[in-house]
Amino acid sequence: MTRNPHSRTAARVSIAFLAACCTAAAAVAIGQFAAALGGTASRNARGEITALSFRSTWITDGDLKTLSTLATLRDLDLSHTRITDLGFQNLKALPSVENVNLYFAEQIGDGALAVMKNWKHLKSVNLRGTKVTDLGIAQLANHPSLESIDAGYSLFTDNGFESLTTIPNLKRVAIGGNKLTDVGLNLLRLIPNLTELDLAGAQRTDSGLWAAAVTDKGLETIGQLRKLQVLNLQAAKITDSGMPKLSALSELRDLNLARTALTSQGVKALASLPHLEKLVLWKCARIDGDAVATLSQMKSLQWLDIEGTGISGAAAATLQSALPRCRLLK
Repeated sequence: MTRNPHSRTAARVSIAFLAACCTAAAAVAIGQFAAALGGTASRNARGEITALSFRSTWITDGDLKTLSTLATLRDLDLSHTRITDLGFQNLKALPSVENVNLYFAEQIGDGALAVMKNWKHLKSVNLRGTKVTDLGIAQLANHPSLESIDAGYSLFTDNGFESLTTIPNLKRVAIGGNKLTDVGLNLLRLIPNLTELDLAGAQRTDSGLWAAAVTDKGLETIGQLRKLQVLNLQAAKITDSGMPKLSALSELRDLNLARTALTSQGVKALASLPHLEKLVLWKCARIDGDAVATLSQMKSLQWLDIEGTGISGAAAATLQSALPRCRLLK
């Protein structure tokens, strides 16, 4: 993190004075303030600030008061900072925010979501690694413009799915690393417009190892999400018998099955995916040379990761010859 307290204090005083008399000058001062903290600012053609990044800086709750009048701010990155819910209250009046990144801002909880629910233009929010719970996610229920939520490695549980199903334009969801079961995952079928779903990851907590317990049964629900283009099931507890349930995902472009129990037999079901461009089979140790015949038929592949599988170097060379346009990782 970068810290220069003297520059920050001077810049804050300058902003407070300029905001009252000159919007353009205030924007310049805020840009200087961000730079003093090690952050960055972006402006539009009129010189108005549209994006601020304070990633991994020492910005404080009090510093957020400086941003409270930025009517043109659309993108805000506070990832890896020590901002709390209390400081986030200073941002209530921002009218134009579309994208918020709170990635591993570990002091953030449900209070920040109470602020965001009033941001009518909000499209994307990254809450990964925060202390947000189901009650916080409920603050975003029925949000009219929200399209993307990453609540991975938070305190999200099965009880939070109901809130997600009420968000009409939700297209991207990442919730891996949480205490989830097939019971909650079954509600995903009520979000038919999903194009991206990330269920990968596990976090170790005082009460044990939390992960999305995706099983072959859960794949029945996922197979109903016909608009899915990106699916991450890394380390899921799935087997060959679940693979045919994904065959209906005709729009799928990107599939991550790393560190699963998949075998060469299970790979056969993937050959029916007509638009698959990226396939990750990293550390699927039970996949061997028998999978090469199937993979060779998947001409849409542009990226294939078979590192850590049982596919030999010679078999990989054969596969590369069959897929000359595919980047092969071995």
